[in-house]
Order: sequence, then structure tokens, then C-alpha cells
Amino acid sequence: LLLTPKNEFAGKAGAVTIGAGKTLVFSHAMVVGSGDLGTLTGPLWAARKVATGTVSGKVVDSEGKPIGGVRISAIAAGKPERTMTQFVSADDGNFGGAVPVGSFRFAGDAPGRTLVSDAKGTVEAGKAAAIGSVVYSLPGLLDIKVVDGGGNPSPAKVTVVCDGPCAVPQTSLHRDITFDKKPDNLDSDGDGKVDTAVFDIAFVPPSGLLQLPVPPGKYRVTLSRGPVYALWPAQAGPALNGFAVAVTAG
Repeated sequence: LLLTPKNEFAGKAGAVTIGAGKTLVFSHAMVVGSGDLGTLTGPLWAARKVATGTVSGKVVDSEGKPIGGVRISAIAAGKPERTMTQFVSADDGNFGGAVPVGSFRFAGDAPGRTLVSDAKGTVEAGKAAAIGSVVYSLPGLLDIKVVDGGGNPSPAKVTVVCDGPCAVPQTSLHRDITFDKKPDNLDSDGDGKVDTAVFDIAFVPPSGLLQLPVPPGKYRVTLSRGPVYALWPAQAGPALNGFAVAVTAG
């Protein structure tokens, strides 16, 4: 605002002018959530008099068992789609809250799982909508053990590259990838064409042991530990020749 020309100041959103000898009174409302974005957006929409309804759904696996702690995005229909808010499923798999009027689909990323089917629903002002279940696969897991040349436990960096298209592509509809987006411009077969991405980069603690949730699929795994240690496998590169791993559900 300090750099705004005087004749343009009044048109700026939130700009106010206090006249000589006058008093300006304004109020400020603060909303504190519980870690679930929906606990913030609901009260904010109410304060702004945005028309909303409520939705309720459940996150389950392919065997029908509930999954807790999954962030489920309420994605508004349109081109492009837009995430309006996000809920976290409880231990019993249930999630829900206020959503603006419109048509939505509900999906998100569940650690170590692929999305089997999303849920869809239309929200009407002042009404409740049961949207059904968001279904994920059974989880996959990489068990990693790292030792040095003497057989002693060793810390390391683990790079997991998808062997072909990633089963769970990165998308800002499910989480903010502005600053933590992983490289997705890799050539896995050396033909000069981008065809894969880094799925995850993790760090093995000094115990040398790590269990890493990974969705079912095929991957290439590379271990490294600074410039004085060799890569594993020895012939591995940023995307080529990592150790081939097939992760199965369950």
C-alpha cells in the first residue's frame, strides 16, 4: 500500500481513510481449527454468509475396513477443478462438514495406498448430503535395512522412483505441492522422453531401519549417503538402474 499512488489508494481491497479528528473502529474475527481444514472454512463461510450445506462420508479400504487420518479434499466440479476445503477422517473412517453449494467429488492421498474409487455428491443450501465411501487399496510397505561395508547399521537417503507412471500422481487438489513437489521430469528408460517421477525421498535413521509406506506398484530404489560413500546399487543414477521392487497390496 505504501507504493500505491494516492489516486488509486481508495480502490484497494481493505484500504481505509481516516479523516482529521475522526475515529475508525473495526473488528477482527479469528478462527482456530483442530488440524482439519474443514474446522476453519466452515466458520469462515458462515461469517461471510456463503450458502453451504453439510456432507458426511466414510473412508474405507477395499475390504470395507475404516481408515483414519486420511485427508479428503472436497473438489468442486469445473474446468479446472478446484479444492474448496479438506476433511480428516476419524478413527472410524467418518469425515464431514460444511461445503459451499455445488457439485463435488471427494478424494485424497492415503499413505501407502492407491485410490480405488472417489465419492460424489451435490450440496444444497442448508441441507445434509450423505456421499457414501471413498475407497482405497490395502496398504503397501517397503522394509528397508541399511548396513555399511562392515555390516554395521548406517543412516542413508532413500530415493524411490516410479517404474513408469506413478500409481499416485502428485496433485495440488490433494495437498500443497508449491514447495515440496518432487521431481516429475524423469526419463526411466533412457529414450529421452519424460515418463516417470520421484515418488518419495526419505531418510533412514542411524538404526539403519525404515518402514516406508508406498502404494502398490513397481519402483526403482536407490540408497545414498554423502560423497564419500558409493551409491547402491553401484550403477544407479537419478532415475535409471535403481533396485527394482514390486510392492503388493497388503
